[in-house]
Amino acid sequence: MKTIKLTLGLAALALIAGCQDSRVADLEKRVATLEADIAALRNKNNVEQATREQERLDFRACVAEANSLYNADLVNNGSKLKNGGYRIDAATEKVIRQRRIDRIEECKMLHRQGS
Repeated sequence: MKTIKLTLGLAALALIAGCQDSRVADLEKRVATLEADIAALRNKNNVEQATREQERLDFRACVAEANSLYNADLVNNGSKLKNGGYRIDAATEKVIRQRRIDRIEECKMLHRQGS
């Protein structure tokens, strides 16, 4: 009888002591830290994607403005034809075409876009 009581007491003591494993707390802290790091990286990635998207939109708007100014230069410096086009002398057209190219290159530099 004493042996059974002693065995039961030791078993109960072992169960109580076994539940206090400090490794579990350390693992929980590491998991929490890793989850926070992942959330921070996701947030950083989202911000970078939004920035790249805004740069792309700004670049497109800049190129559209360069094209619009080119068309306005054609209208202002040419004479309108019956078919809706414009007649312009070659030297003037070369100047305004180069101006358009320069504006688009400036857009590329301002908005870090490739060719």
